[in-house]
Amino acid sequence: MTTDSNKRIARYLRSTIGKDISISAYQDEGPGSRIDIASAKCIDFPDVVFHSTIGLSDYFGNNNASARANGFELIFTAYHEFKFAAAALSTFAFNVINDKMKIGSGIIFDSVLTLYRTNPQIKHVLFVEPFLLDFRPMDLPDKQVDWLLAVPISDSERKHADKNGSYALQELFDDAQIDIFDLDRSPVI
Repeated sequence: MTTDSNKRIARYLRSTIGKDISISAYQDEGPGSRIDIASAKCIDFPDVVFHSTIGLSDYFGNNNASARANGFELIFTAYHEFKFAAAALSTFAFNVINDKMKIGSGIIFDSVLTLYRTNPQIKHVLFVEPFLLDFRPMDLPDKQVDWLLAVPISDSERKHADKNGSYALQELFDDAQIDIFDLDRSPVI
């Protein structure tokens, strides 16, 4: 559903990741399950395509005392050769929309990349606050929108996060300076 707020999200994405964005609608089998995905090559990272949901924040109920809902939009980035990245992002969104999976910083979705690749080493995603570009919360008339970045991780990295917490894994990533755009990267553990 294209609302005024979602149009503002699209304009914000144009100003943040690049003017030449394309928006594609993805459908799932659930009733009313539809999500728009914006995709654009980023000026700051020329070989990378940024993908973002537009409208996932519509699926969050009002969970505070105000009249506005708080919701998330998801970002997934990858080198342009990983053509399935936008479809994978739609799957992350449908996990929230249809399966009511919890979403937030530090949450891991297991094996979601295996739907698009045979035996990948990097198969899970960890959601973190965006550290790429300057994604800021959006205060819209009907909702507050926060952003989450999906960072692909391996089985061993998943186990490390389970044992030590997701922030400990993020620190390892910072120390190793991993290439989050490379879905074929080697695990740090």
